Amino acid sequence: MKKILEILKSIGILLLYLLLPPFLMALTNLNIIPYIILAIIYILIYKKEYLKIKEINKKTILTGLVCWLIGLALMYVTAMILTHFLSSGPQNQNAVIEKLNGNKIPTIINAILLIPFLEETAFRLSFKKSITNKYLYVIITSLIFGFLHVIGEKGINLIFIIPYMMPAIAFAIANVKTDNMYSSIIFHMLHNALSIILVL
Repeated sequence: MKKILEILKSIGILLLYLLLPPFLMALTNLNIIPYIILAIIYILIYKKEYLKIKEINKKTILTGLVCWLIGLALMYVTAMILTHFLSSGPQNQNAVIEKLNGNKIPTIINAILLIPFLEETAFRLSFKKSITNKYLYVIITSLIFGFLHVIGEKGINLIFIIPYMMPAIAFAIANVKTDNMYSSIIFHMLHNALSIILVL
């Protein structure tokens, strides 16, 4: 019964990430506030995990860095190969470019600070107790992350799930190895910052 409750909680946390910000944005037309509200909700739910900021050490940083660099390299290699054969890139990247053309500052704040924090909570932290097998945890959380980043793709372009899964796998492995969310949050922020710099 406890396992079922953990799975339901994980799904609830993920649905909160997927549904609350768009709903609040539709009501308020504000870009950053819905993500801040969601971050506060997550902090209240996972206060104990976020207090592990005090436990960040050399191992946390080095493990996160190595995992991220490997994931980043695999992401770019697979994305270049797929883009070469399909002659088009993923729609998710185009959506980021459109947002940057409209509202630069809120988009940059969301992409670099808020969204990595929220995604690491929704995709990795929320499933930590419900998927106790570390291999399944890495695979399932990475598949969910990848799938939700290609949800707008059609036909063969769904194969872009592969490059999106690469950093997700890296972040999940970093979490397993360090048992500290900051090993992935920090480098997810860095990852998104690098993506924004490349787009700009």
